[in-house]
Amino acid sequence: MSLSLPKLPDAETVALAGLEHFARSFHIPEEKANLAGILTSEAVINALEHVRTGKPLVRVEFALQKTQLCIKVRDYGTGFDFEETERSITEKKQDSPTHKRGWGLRLMRSMADHFAITSGKGGSTIEMHVKL
Repeated sequence: MSLSLPKLPDAETVALAGLEHFARSFHIPEEKANLAGILTSEAVINALEHVRTGKPLVRVEFALQKTQLCIKVRDYGTGFDFEETERSITEKKQDSPTHKRGWGLRLMRSMADHFAITSGKGGSTIEMHVKL
C-alpha cells in the first residue's frame, strides 16, 4: 500500500489511517500495528518538517512480508548526513531547554527491528521493519 502526502497540518494522521486499515486487513497484531504507527507518524512528521524543497511531498509505503511489516517513508528534499545529524543532536540537545524535541531519528532506530536511511540530493528514505 502506498500513499503520497502533501505538507499539510496533521498529514501523518492520513498515513496512520491507511496503516490501521492495512493492519486490520492483514490481521497484524494490535501491539505491532501500534508500534508501526509510532514509527510511521514520527517518520512522516520529520520528513514534512525538514524537507527543504519546492516539492514538499512524502511517500509512505507499507508492505507485508512473511515475518515482518515493512515501512518506507520517502521525501524529495535535498538530503542530509545522518551521522552528522545524530552527533549534532546529542551534543546540542542534552543540556538545552529544547531537549524534548529532535530525538525522532534516535527513537525510530531504537524501536524498529530494522532501521536504515538513504539520503542524497534527490531526497531521503527511511526504511523500518517490525517483526510480527
